[in-house]
Amino acid sequence: MEFERKTESDVDVILLKGDMDSHTSPKARDFFAGILKEGKKKIVVDLDGVKYISSAGLATLIEVFQKMHRYGGSLKLCGMNETTKGIFEIAKLDSIFAIYETKDKAVAAFSS
Repeated sequence: MEFERKTESDVDVILLKGDMDSHTSPKARDFFAGILKEGKKKIVVDLDGVKYISSAGLATLIEVFQKMHRYGGSLKLCGMNETTKGIFEIAKLDSIFAIYETKDKAVAAFSS
């Protein structure tokens, strides 16, 4: 799994690349832990480069979401392919996460 981090305005945008499964989730948890330690309040996770996400990958995103929520931060997701989007819908996570089609829409949602 690869991570690319950019800042747009005051929003941290994280582009994930590769499968998010039990083998890569620990690396993702470590990566996000570093960002959370910085106290970032606005994060967009772009899943455009993720072709597969397992329950371990979902658990990682849920954990990041919960930690951010505890200290008043907000996490938005974008760029899901149809398979990933279907997994979120089946797990009813689409009612918990703010999910946007594009990165630009997710970043803009912080301004509204």
